[in-house]
Amino acid sequence: MNLEVTSYLDKVKELLKNVTSIRLAEAHDEESVHQILESVSMKLQDGLELVLSRRPSLSSSYDEVLMKPIIFVDQQAKSATATISETAFYRFGKRALGFYSSDLRMSENTPLSVKKEFATFYPELVASAPSTSLFLTTVLKDNLRAMKLFSKLSKNLHYNPYIELLTRTLVILPTAKTTVPKIMISKASQHTKELENYLENKMKEAEFSPDLPNLRKRHDPGLEFILMGENKKIVGYFSLYRPKSKNLIAKVGNRRIKLLLFLIKFLTRNDLTKKVPWSYLNHLILDDPKHLKDVLSHLFRLKILKAGELLSFTHLKNQVFEGDHDKWFMGLPQIETESIVFKVETKENPHSLLTHALMDPTIL
Repeated sequence: MNLEVTSYLDKVKELLKNVTSIRLAEAHDEESVHQILESVSMKLQDGLELVLSRRPSLSSSYDEVLMKPIIFVDQQAKSATATISETAFYRFGKRALGFYSSDLRMSENTPLSVKKEFATFYPELVASAPSTSLFLTTVLKDNLRAMKLFSKLSKNLHYNPYIELLTRTLVILPTAKTTVPKIMISKASQHTKELENYLENKMKEAEFSPDLPNLRKRHDPGLEFILMGENKKIVGYFSLYRPKSKNLIAKVGNRRIKLLLFLIKFLTRNDLTKKVPWSYLNHLILDDPKHLKDVLSHLFRLKILKAGELLSFTHLKNQVFEGDHDKWFMGLPQIETESIVFKVETKENPHSLLTHALMDPTIL
């Protein structure tokens, strides 16, 4: 577990001198952290529950999304963990230091004393971040109650809504209905310079964006695409990405989900209760949202997606894309989850929700 020493980490270590039930995770705690993460599920809409796994390597799972993690555990490393990662975001094309809070897990066996001390300690972690940085976390809409309970335990801690997101997940089955794309779609590698200029301009226009230039380096060049409009002008970009060090496991909820998982296993032999073969339609940037079906049809027709995979894509909730809130889209089952990216601050500071942001679902 490679915890790079930074000035922020030095501040964290100073704060920990006054804490008795929480410490930094060490290399020998890795298996314990895996077990804690996998012991607590995330409850989503429609009765679906997901369990996050960062196997086989904690450090690799964070490296993959350009985050330097500081991982906390309870003293015995048995029931509680949380992570604050140093990273970078962009605002109107300018790089900004960022911190991302994730993987807060407390099992039913976590002593109340640990919960209370972490609730007191967490605002100090937020206050220790540079004032010019962005300190963010993402909460599923279905889990807002847990966040509010935690914030009540914490003095001087405020979750101020920043971005509202809608994540749509399609179950890839042989029933997919494709159409001939109505716009030209080409491999991005054939238009390198034009794409760099297009993305640079998009980042300058965006109120928020991830570290797109460096995140793109993870991608297989054969799985990056552009949309070409009139006069061979780029009017969209997307990539397909399969995470290497972060997995999800599905847990059966209501009857509809149970039947859906049975159907997937019957048609594809994939048991999603053991591992979810997840793919992301990453960095989905479309000048005109009507081309969403063209993008998906292109992937289906090239047979890039495999039956039994789950394909997720995320966009701002206020963006209008065809098929929003439908149970089926293009002949495929669709599961939707809503989430909110919060600015975590030590004072109440209401913001207008962002209306123009580029997203990367793999960093959330």
